[in-house]
Amino acid sequence: MKIYSLKDLLFVSLLAGYFFSCSIEPDTEKLPIIQPSLGFSVYQEAITLNDVDIITGDSSITKESYGGGGDSIFVFNKTVKIDKQEVGDKLSIDDINKQFSQSVDNVTIEDTEVEETIGFDPVGIAPIENIVQSEVGIISLDNIDPQSTDPYLFSAIYPSVNDIPDNSSVDIPSFDLEPVTNDFSFNDFSEAVFSTGSLALTIINDLVIPLGDVDVTLKNSDGTQISGATTTIAGPINSGSQATGFLDLSGVTLPGSVVIEVTGSSPGENSVLINDAAKNSSFSVQIIGSGLEVTSATAKIPTQTISESGSIDLAADSNKVVLATISGGNLVIEIDNYMAVTSEMSLSIPSLKTPDGNNFQTTINIAGNTVDIIDQTNISDYSLMMAIDDQSVYYNYTVLTMDTGDNLVTITSNDSIVVSIKLIGASEDEDISFSYFGGMVTPQDLSFDGEIAIQSDSDILEATLNSGSLKIDINNGVGNSISGAPVAVITINELINSTTSEPIMVYAPMVNDVWPQTFDLSGYKIILPQEDQNLHYDVDVQTEYELGEYYLQDSIGVEITVAGLSFSTVRGFFSQDAMSDSNSIALDDSTVVHTAVLKSGNLALSIDNSIGVVAEVFFQIDEFYKSGVSLDTTFTISSGTSDIQIDLGGYSLVLPSNVDTQRVNYISRISLPSDQEMTLSLIDSISIAVSMTNMVFSSVTGQINPVTVTIEPVEQTIDALPEELDGFDFESVEMVLDFTSSIDLPVYLDLSITAYNDSNGDSVVKNVSQNIHADPSVQIAGASELINIRPDRIIARGSAEVGNIDSVGTVSSEDSLSGVMSVRAPLMFIVDAGAVISPAPAELVKEGESLDIPDDIMDIAIILSIDNQWGFGADLSVLMAPDSVSLANGNVDTLISGFTFNPDASVTDTLSLDEEAFELLNRSPNWIQPQVRIVSSGDQPVRFLSTDTLTITIDGISASIDLSNLVSGD
Repeated sequence: MKIYSLKDLLFVSLLAGYFFSCSIEPDTEKLPIIQPSLGFSVYQEAITLNDVDIITGDSSITKESYGGGGDSIFVFNKTVKIDKQEVGDKLSIDDINKQFSQSVDNVTIEDTEVEETIGFDPVGIAPIENIVQSEVGIISLDNIDPQSTDPYLFSAIYPSVNDIPDNSSVDIPSFDLEPVTNDFSFNDFSEAVFSTGSLALTIINDLVIPLGDVDVTLKNSDGTQISGATTTIAGPINSGSQATGFLDLSGVTLPGSVVIEVTGSSPGENSVLINDAAKNSSFSVQIIGSGLEVTSATAKIPTQTISESGSIDLAADSNKVVLATISGGNLVIEIDNYMAVTSEMSLSIPSLKTPDGNNFQTTINIAGNTVDIIDQTNISDYSLMMAIDDQSVYYNYTVLTMDTGDNLVTITSNDSIVVSIKLIGASEDEDISFSYFGGMVTPQDLSFDGEIAIQSDSDILEATLNSGSLKIDINNGVGNSISGAPVAVITINELINSTTSEPIMVYAPMVNDVWPQTFDLSGYKIILPQEDQNLHYDVDVQTEYELGEYYLQDSIGVEITVAGLSFSTVRGFFSQDAMSDSNSIALDDSTVVHTAVLKSGNLALSIDNSIGVVAEVFFQIDEFYKSGVSLDTTFTISSGTSDIQIDLGGYSLVLPSNVDTQRVNYISRISLPSDQEMTLSLIDSISIAVSMTNMVFSSVTGQINPVTVTIEPVEQTIDALPEELDGFDFESVEMVLDFTSSIDLPVYLDLSITAYNDSNGDSVVKNVSQNIHADPSVQIAGASELINIRPDRIIARGSAEVGNIDSVGTVSSEDSLSGVMSVRAPLMFIVDAGAVISPAPAELVKEGESLDIPDDIMDIAIILSIDNQWGFGADLSVLMAPDSVSLANGNVDTLISGFTFNPDASVTDTLSLDEEAFELLNRSPNWIQPQVRIVSSGDQPVRFLSTDTLTITIDGISASIDLSNLVSGD
């Protein structure tokens, strides 16, 4: 149960006044008991704020109308000024420090690279040719099919038969045949000189008599003898039979037309019937030729075959071929045909491979009796293949003559075909060249030399290297096999080994697997004449006479790179700005400055010259301007330390904004004497320390890293709220902070408002964050929580961040922020149903005093009057205790309880007191305290307006008095 203590709430208490309505002088022995009208006042309270004494003299509480029914309400108002806060010197960036050294390391040689490309000298072989004369040799003729002579008549070989009468039967005696002849022509030749062959001469005897041995002779048409053209056919050759004899034609020359003469004998025959048939009976000679070969002939020539095979030796050369691909070459076949017949040649060269790896083959048609027949084949991309110990090109060919058919052609065994086989280069006199060569190549000298320019503004006479490298990379596209690979010896005469005083020399087998290689030049020297600032290299390249593979159309690349040269000492003439540094200093600050005007700042240059020469220094920072001119300074330094100070006040800083990191760019140039030879140790240097400190801006335009402006604590004492309101919660409190700012940037307020109740130690904090540039009016949400603890004071403290890294704007040191905090709290409260409102305890009877109620009063009643202006009902109880402490601790007696009244109602009731209650009322000392318990519909909270009043009045009356006791007691 929540109890609200209305401590000293206006509440006018009317205590202990009483009066009597008559005065009689009785007989004290016989006085009767009477019932006079005796009344006295016990207690009166008006529970309200509507009393002028509460608000008199305090203008913070005012009375304002409320609602539309003429109601009013008290309102607490308080306004607090927030003093102006300036940006001031908060526009600054962190100190910038940069230290750098400028030394003779700036006497540099740029990395230098040269690339040489070398290739093998052409590897080829001299043209080769082989001329083959092939005679046709013994000529084979087709066999002679059976061919017979005209008949030889009986009457011709035995003329006497003509004298014998017809139809006579006579005995024919043996006799020698009269020589008989017949002309005969050979169909297959008109003349032939036979080297071999034979004629089968068959006597087909159709005579009526047998023949004995018969001689057959072939004669010329003029009857002259043909040497060797006679043969004998042994008899007997009976009638109706045949016999054959053979004529060996070896060495025999036969014309196409001959006379065949037959001589010989007949053994005769008995009883031969002689008639015309007998007289005309005959024999013939059948001729068959076989195995006919001639040394010359005019004949029907069948197909003849001429076959040749051989090799063409390569010219004596140290280039030895195993397998080589021809890049330029031709195969030329020249034919002179001294035969009258047409031929076809089939040529195969196994040593010559086509691009698909097959043996070379070709067919050539040859016209009869024709010379200068040429067949040429471009053999580029063909390959030669041979044994390393047999450098020959092997070939074979066959010439087939064409069958002459029915045509008679003159041919001799000495007739020939002359074949020339030539392998030549792209032209007649050029060597055969190769794109790929597998074998042994005549040793070649591929040496070359060149120079590497020293890229430096100084003339270096002598320098000792403390670092650097010589990188050699060889890319052998000709052949990457170890066997046969060239070997290079690379010498750079100006790079001297400090220990041996010899120039650097690199032995370099030109095999890809071992390259690139890098050689450390630390400890080497460079020694150059002033008039020739170049490194000279000699590359001695010799090929090895070994079996290898070479891609001759490719090349060997030799890349020489001299890089990373730095020196410990340098002697020379330094005509460059030998020590120069152009760099930048990062602004390690999140503010993105577009433009800014410096209110103050200091640029300090501290130079430590360890080189020991007098030098002139030029220093410039591009981004600092004054009167349109960038900041620069020139000064002379000597050995030792020099300090230069530059006031940055009044300079403008202008920076690009579209970069990730803002930088100021400086240029530092230190010029050395250029007219004298100097020796510099590069471990010495001129170091420069740059410091930009205490940079404060009077204005900045850009994306401002938030500047924090502290808002000094604003404390306001809250002393206008009456103590009688303790325990009541304000329903609504408005707290507003209105700011005024001249800053044209986002201003992010971060404020805490704390209410303190110093009596009980309670405090409530409200935190506020708001961009007051966008909305300068800040509403404090839940402000009633601050007021409901009945604070003695409220303190606002915090800060404002000026600027936003994502927003572009301008802020100056004179920009400021101020404001007003106002509090408005209507005295309208929310009270829970069942809550108890208790006025402060009132002392009814002091110690030793009484209400002066006569002892003879026998009974008493009290009159309870309630005037309720509240909008809710209540239940009244009246508590009593001997002291206020007991009331506070709950050690109380109840005089009245359970008296209920309605909203907006007045009620009066008389309550009789029993003896116990009467004694309680008449106790001394005695304190009284009403308790009003809120009653609402549905137990909902109720609203309490500060101008509404509840008046409680308690009066006492007596019903009967024992006058005797009253008189005796005076």
